[in-house]
Amino acid sequence: MSMNKITGIVGGRERPARMRKLLIGALLVLSTIGGTVALATPQAQAATPAATTLRDRRGDAPARIDLTKIVLQRQGTKLLVRVHLRDAPRGNNQGYKIWLDSDRTPQKAPDYTMRWISQEYGSGRTTGWDVVTSPWNPYGVGRANLTINHRLDYFTFSVPMSDLKGTRNVRVAVSSFTMNAYGRRIAVDHLTARHKFSRWVHVASA
Repeated sequence: MSMNKITGIVGGRERPARMRKLLIGALLVLSTIGGTVALATPQAQAATPAATTLRDRRGDAPARIDLTKIVLQRQGTKLLVRVHLRDAPRGNNQGYKIWLDSDRTPQKAPDYTMRWISQEYGSGRTTGWDVVTSPWNPYGVGRANLTINHRLDYFTFSVPMSDLKGTRNVRVAVSSFTMNAYGRRIAVDHLTARHKFSRWVHVASA
């Protein structure tokens, strides 16, 4: 799992620019015929699953690691995993771990992991909860990108669907924590419980 430095973090607007293009997306197809502009009918568009929100109890951890909700949304060739907190992450003493399990594998353990610890992040294939060892020895390097929205207190991992090997349904588990100067955890929060997956969420487009 290769690690990436966090750069260009801004409030109120997400980076990088190509992510903004994905957020706009190709939602409408315009064709000009004889001076008239026609909109494509819904039948001509590929059906995309609606966003799914998974909620966690608010106020049960320090604000910058207090998970309030996780939103999963398919957007084109990406799966967006948006982690909402009571306060956006700042500084170097927070860590976040996200695991995805797909319906393409028989194992009940996660298949894909995303991690943001201090000011570095990475992603990759995995065969268990904590099999990725320091310093990020991968089972397969992932290509997920990270963006942070300080104004709205969330961050988003954008995962290429190709990294998920054609999965149609996923479930997610999330943990967050604060650390002391030696990397020892001080406070922890989980989406419902430690190493507990959410319900299955449909992410395949029709």
